[in-house]
Amino acid sequence: MTYLAIAAELVGGVVSAIGAMSQASATASADNFQANVASQNAVAAKQQADQDAELLRRKAQQTIGAETAAYGASGVDLAGSPLDVLGSSAASATLDAQTAEYKGGLKSAGFADTAVLDRMGARNAETAGTFSAVSALVGGASGAASAYGQSLKTQ
Repeated sequence: MTYLAIAAELVGGVVSAIGAMSQASATASADNFQANVASQNAVAAKQQADQDAELLRRKAQQTIGAETAAYGASGVDLAGSPLDVLGSSAASATLDAQTAEYKGGLKSAGFADTAVLDRMGARNAETAGTFSAVSALVGGASGAASAYGQSLKTQ
């Protein structure tokens, strides 16, 4: 019966260690998956911002072109106020495009930060799993040693 108790302690420690490593591996895999998704989202956010900014620039060029044509068709000289209006339209369009790029950059940076944190979480899970596994093995060995010591006392 004593050898059975010693074996049970050792097996229990090994099984607990395997469980800890398995759980850590699953957590790390999930965190790494989330990190990859966040990285992809960061790239997509940047690409979307660049596309939005380009569309704003094109729309502004069309609007300014239409305004210029309307001035010309009306016989208005582009000097003075009409030129100021066109300049203001161009400046506003540039600001709109830069704002779209800035917002997209912030969104992209947020996703990139999330990816970094998820990868750190994966590493931490692996480290914690290793410590839990070692602790389980030590606990099993300690229990086995205690059972063995008890068996010596009863003999």
